[in-house]
Amino acid sequence: MRPHRSPGGRLPGNDRGLEMLSNRETARTPGDGPDRDSTTGTMTGLRIDVADLLSKPSARRVCELEAEIVDLVGSSARVEGALRLAVTLERIPEGILARGAVDGAWTAQCSEGLEDLQERFRIAFDELFEAHPIEGETYPIGGDEIDLEQLVRDTVLLELPLAPVCAGGHPDVAAALGSEPEVPDPRWAALSRLELKE
Repeated sequence: MRPHRSPGGRLPGNDRGLEMLSNRETARTPGDGPDRDSTTGTMTGLRIDVADLLSKPSARRVCELEAEIVDLVGSSARVEGALRLAVTLERIPEGILARGAVDGAWTAQCSEGLEDLQERFRIAFDELFEAHPIEGETYPIGGDEIDLEQLVRDTVLLELPLAPVCAGGHPDVAAALGSEPEVPDPRWAALSRLELKE
């Protein structure tokens, strides 16, 4: 289900603190006739009770969440402030399929000019939660709950820039770097004197 494995396996932080800012769900189950909307109780963090989905094949629920995740930091950028999630949960034979997107903003320092940068992002995800997850490929269902925090961490950290640069770039810096003469590696000097014969 997942097209990639996070570097070093799963990232730590499943039980890290989250601050839940708001939470709204809309429930919809096929076969009920016209779509019915109902507001459920408040969920803790990014944990969602999916008991109703597990008991009804093909059941579906749309969730809109807003939460802060601590220590969401890449090599050069960090996520600050609340993340917004729009996710559709669907019961399938293998487990619970979570499809949606996460919106937020990262901050960093330009790798060339050292200016402060901030950029918003929207990243889509399509992941499977199952009772017996495959490490690095699917996520666990714990009892009647799923926890979206690790999914969000994996999704966002893989997309954070490694060397962020200002939108306009820095041509003067690039020109200065390009004007430096390339120094040959002395270890290849002997090979450069050899003539290759066919």
